[in-house]
Amino acid sequence: MAQPDELPELLNRLQAQGIRTLDLTHNEMAKLHIRHLVGGHAPQAEHEILYRFRVSPERPAPWPAFLTA
Repeated sequence: MAQPDELPELLNRLQAQGIRTLDLTHNEMAKLHIRHLVGGHAPQAEHEILYRFRVSPERPAPWPAFLTA
């Protein structure tokens, strides 16, 4: 994703494949928590974006195709 306005299309594509999504763009508490878990905000990261993926043990097959697309 190069631009923030691409987010709706990305979410639609993921959801069309049956992948549940949760947009935490405006959830400062979630972003602060993740920064704490990974060691903090990188000062050189001007436009920080965080993605979360959970692999379902029941349906792992779609992930290799998704990750290499």
